[in-house]
Amino acid sequence: MRFAAFDLETAKVLPENVADLKRYAPLGICCAAIALSDKDDVTVWHGVPQLSPDECQSIVHKLRALVDEGYTILTWNGCSFDFFVLGQESGLLDECSALALTHVDLMMYVTFSKGFYLGLDKALQGAGLVGKAKSVTLTDGTVVTDMGGAKVPQMWADGQHDAVLTYLRADVVKLIELARALETSRAMRWVSNSGRPQSVPVPRFLTVRECLRLPEPDTSWMDNPPKRADFTSWMPSTKAKGAKSVRGCLLTTIVTVAVAFGCAVLAFLLDSAVTATPRGEAGPIFSAVIWLSLIAVPLVILNRLTPNARVWRPLRSVLKKLRRRLGRSDKRV
Repeated sequence: MRFAAFDLETAKVLPENVADLKRYAPLGICCAAIALSDKDDVTVWHGVPQLSPDECQSIVHKLRALVDEGYTILTWNGCSFDFFVLGQESGLLDECSALALTHVDLMMYVTFSKGFYLGLDKALQGAGLVGKAKSVTLTDGTVVTDMGGAKVPQMWADGQHDAVLTYLRADVVKLIELARALETSRAMRWVSNSGRPQSVPVPRFLTVRECLRLPEPDTSWMDNPPKRADFTSWMPSTKAKGAKSVRGCLLTTIVTVAVAFGCAVLAFLLDSAVTATPRGEAGPIFSAVIWLSLIAVPLVILNRLTPNARVWRPLRSVLKKLRRRLGRSDKRV
């Protein structure tokens, strides 16, 4: 495959330790870069204090042209962030949405497979590659050894353009190196914060649209797992789908409530009929079976209609543990 790695850096200076940058949009773009897997040159756009809408539109047109030439656009968290920012700054939200859905976002694939975020640096190290550029030299000769994206806006505002562009170029080049490594290893590997080796198979590179069809992993053990909708909520097409999904959820709720009410009435009538029939000591058991069976019906229906709803995850987790214990018991026997 021929890859075109894309990355950008934002221009707006934000407060320290901001978790959700998109809350402060529009963020502006101070610089952006594209690296091609079959060429050594890195194409860079930069502006002071930031890129103009026309310059941002030229980036969109370049990405579109690369796709037409057969390149696969590659990012790390590009669906949720880079294309969102580019769409806002260029005014071409529809075009950026289309590019985002058809490109390969390697971080999104990990998040949708495992249920949590992963940094590019860990993925690079897990692939046996040198990590992200952490050291850059300022104009006065000072060496910054803990360089990161959060430092970029202030450094750009301070005129440290060469340092920022060095950091940006290294990111897109490293992304190409990671893609090449994954083509060979067919697996993304890293070490968790607790020191445990982790991996996810990469039999082929999935587009964002294909990632959206992946089954949701079990994240019941997490306090605040990533929400899939957050990755695409900025897209015009998904906003329309979101409105439809709200109506669908409302309809599902109404149908489920109606079925539950009908089952409760049926259970009451059956229980009354059983109560009126001589049945000895087994009567309470029959009544319990009737009520439990008919109460379970609407739950099964709701589960089938909304299989990915979070409400089912704790139950599935309990059932998994129960199956494991039963499996161990069978092995002991």
